[in-house]
Parts: sequence; structure tokens; C-alpha cells
Amino acid sequence: TFTRLNLRYDPRSGEMKPSTGVGQYGGTLDAYGRHFFCSNRNPAMFAVMPLEAVKRNPLAAITQGHEDIQEPGAPLYPLLLSHTTSSAHAGTHTAACGLAVYTGSLMPQMGGDLFVCDPTAQLVTRNRLLPKGASFVAERVGDGKEFLASTDEWARPVQARNGPDGALYIVDMYRRFIDHARFFPEEFSQAHFMRAGFDQGRIWRIVPRGHKALPIEALPESPADLVPLLDHPNDWARRRAQRLLVERQDKGVVPTLEELMETASRPESIVRTLWTLVGINALTEESLYS
Repeated sequence: TFTRLNLRYDPRSGEMKPSTGVGQYGGTLDAYGRHFFCSNRNPAMFAVMPLEAVKRNPLAAITQGHEDIQEPGAPLYPLLLSHTTSSAHAGTHTAACGLAVYTGSLMPQMGGDLFVCDPTAQLVTRNRLLPKGASFVAERVGDGKEFLASTDEWARPVQARNGPDGALYIVDMYRRFIDHARFFPEEFSQAHFMRAGFDQGRIWRIVPRGHKALPIEALPESPADLVPLLDHPNDWARRRAQRLLVERQDKGVVPTLEELMETASRPESIVRTLWTLVGINALTEESLYS
């Protein structure tokens, strides 16, 4: 057993083991596979060191491998009064969740930015990830304004995700009350339907103004046709191509993967290709140093 750690699951071996971090609802990987997560009051945390490295030397006085890259309880700018279960949390992050690094191709000006939902305040923040040594600083984008904010008191954004079309998607849980009934006076809970909105909900698709939706094409079946997608401008396609290639364990694509290491048009594609070789047990020393 373990506490105050994230969990890593290997779907091939079935192995589960602890990993760096203490996140709650929400975790995301950037285009290089770096792990970001959050908790209610901590909108942006980053796994700086693998847990194995933290444990390697118990005399190094390093107690954790992650750090807050934005101030816990950072201020928010809702359009309406934000009701919380604690007056001390008013005007700050109290339900940070469902974060995502935007890795799509449709809005390059947002590439690599971190989006964090806060359903209590009916909004989503945008943060620019600035390198700081081996870590980052999540710098808020917007001068007193949020990336997405609603005047609808039932709006409850809880999840941000990248889509196959390069758009950013926001899942809006849509509830009248976001806190559990036990956090309200018993008389209030008995007099109100605390699950109001359970049969509703919506998904916001964020695209450039005037953009028309394009048809989404199915991924190819052939492993040979999947390899070029590792160099696709949209990381959604790169990530799915990697997963399918690893699942199929077809060693016949190894020469093409090694060639892509030399011809890829972006560094993210090289990283994705390397991990694909790892996934099919075909990474060699020559691949690493070529």
C-alpha cells in the first residue's frame, strides 16, 4: 500500500506501481510525455523527478519528486460570485481539476499551454509553461480575465482534452450544486434536489473564430501506414499511432521507425518514435546515438 502518490499502470504487463505526485482529479501529458497534475487548491503541479530517482539516495534529503509550479489557491476572476464551502477560499482555486496541456495543431498560438478547470468558479484558466531549470513555472495568461468564464451558475467545467481535429474540448458537467450534500446544512439538503442537472451536461469545442468543422478520418489499419502519423502536426494522432503500433508489436516497421528518427519534422515526433521503439522492444543503442 502507499499514500500521497500517483499511480502508474502498465496495460501490457498489468503491473501497477506508485509514481511521483499527489494529484487528485486530473492529469495530463505534454507532447514530450512530461506529467502535470493538480488538486483542489493546487492548480498546477509537475513531476520533476521519477519516484525511483527520489528513493535512490535516502540521505539526499529529497522527500518528493514533484513541485507546485503555480501558487496554491491562485486567484481567479469569475464573472459571478463564486460560492465555496469555505470563505477562506473565495476568489481562489478551490476545485482545480481536469487540466490539459494543449497539443493540438488548430491553434498554434496556444501550443503547450496548460488549461485548468475550476467548476466552482464556472471557468477555465490558461497558463503558459515557462522553463525553470528542470521544471516549469505556470504563468497565467490574461490580465484579470480567464480563458473561459460563464455567467451560467450551473456551468461546471471539469475536464479539458485535445481532440482528433486539433481542437480543445471542455467537458461541462452542468450541475446546480457542485459540492457534496454533506457540506450543506442538513435542512438545506433536504429542501433542495442536490443532484439537479445530473441528466444534463455539454461539451464545448474550442476552435478559431470562423473555423468550420472538418470530417474526422479513421486511423489506418496497416502498421506501415501508422508510422507516418508519428510525425503528424496534431499530437492526438501521434499518440494514437504510437499506441496502436505498440499494441500490434509488429517488428516489420522497425526500419521505417528508425528512418523517421532521421527525417521527422519536429522534436516531439522524434520522442514519440523513440518511445514507440521502446514499446515494441526494438530500441537499440544505434537508435539513441544516430
